[in-house]
Amino acid sequence: MSKPGESVPKTGMERIGVWGIVAAFLVLLGIFVLDVWRSREAQDSFEWIVHTREVQGKLWKLLSALDDAETGQRGFLLTGDPAYLEPFANVQDKIRNHVADMEAEEGRLLAERNRTAEEAINLNLLVNGVGFVAVILIAIVVIRKISHAIAVRSAAGEALRKRSIELEAVTKELDTFAYSVSHDLRSPLRGIGGFSQALIEDHAEKLDGQALDYLQRIAKGAVRMGQMIDDILTLSRATRQELQSGQVNLSKQAQDILDELYQSDPDRNVSTTVAPDVMVRGDERLLQIVLENLLGNAWKFTSHTETAQIEFGVYVEGGEQVYFVQDNGAGFDMAYKDKLFGVFQRLHSMSEFEGTGIGLATVARLINRHGGRVWAEAEVGKGARIFFTLET
Repeated sequence: MSKPGESVPKTGMERIGVWGIVAAFLVLLGIFVLDVWRSREAQDSFEWIVHTREVQGKLWKLLSALDDAETGQRGFLLTGDPAYLEPFANVQDKIRNHVADMEAEEGRLLAERNRTAEEAINLNLLVNGVGFVAVILIAIVVIRKISHAIAVRSAAGEALRKRSIELEAVTKELDTFAYSVSHDLRSPLRGIGGFSQALIEDHAEKLDGQALDYLQRIAKGAVRMGQMIDDILTLSRATRQELQSGQVNLSKQAQDILDELYQSDPDRNVSTTVAPDVMVRGDERLLQIVLENLLGNAWKFTSHTETAQIEFGVYVEGGEQVYFVQDNGAGFDMAYKDKLFGVFQRLHSMSEFEGTGIGLATVARLINRHGGRVWAEAEVGKGARIFFTLET
């Protein structure tokens, strides 16, 4: 709510309403001007009709008088009586009078037409002058508005550029920090894992069951931490590594990854489908990481499914190629889909499925670097489908 004295900014609908009223007014004004102009033309046409009828009437009278003169002339020739010549003399007078009247009327009309033409010229000059001044004023206002908009946009663009540089610098610092910390953690983690395993193997008979359980938990925690460090390093490299764009055969990459998964777990009953000859343009190494994470997740989350199905495919929607990896595994609740691509976000417990919660975050970052989008659909107990696009 605005304070007293403050102007309330117009909303989009209010602006549309104002411009609608202005447009309606201009349309009505145009109709009015056209109506006045047409009315003036109709009036001029009517005056010309009246004038034409008057001229026709006078001409008819002249023709009638000429007929009377011809009749009198014949009578004089036949009889020799001068009385028959009187209509002829009257006709001459009538002709002179009618010609004088027509000349006077035409002179009056000519003067009126000259006056009307002069008024029209003056009005036209006035309208053109006013229109020219209005066009100049509108052009000045538009130019000032455009200049202001350009200045505002330039300032906003400069601020955005500076902000982007700052964000890029912060991101690089964070990535460098994560990379350094991850490397620094490797050595103590190897010591923790190694000494824990040594205690279990060399001194198990001296430890009770609870102590052995603690040591095993420590060893597993060290292994999991090592996996998290590896994933963090992968995520960091995904951000830092320069894109090497080229032609990539996603079908071959997907099939090679699935073959490796089969070799690592040959007892699994998994039906796989890979769309043939899916060629894209992108960074081959980074897209390999994308498919390794997506297909690895599909393999992992179908581990409790008796007859697992995994598919890599592509389809066209709205003129855009959409790639996907789908499975019929555990799936997830779509209420938590916004957490899916966040770092360290897990939608399943460690007791159900192992993992660090970094894989899909890495996928999202790599797809974004390729100018694409990534999203997911799933249903609990019926599997998941991860979609992504790439900039062409």
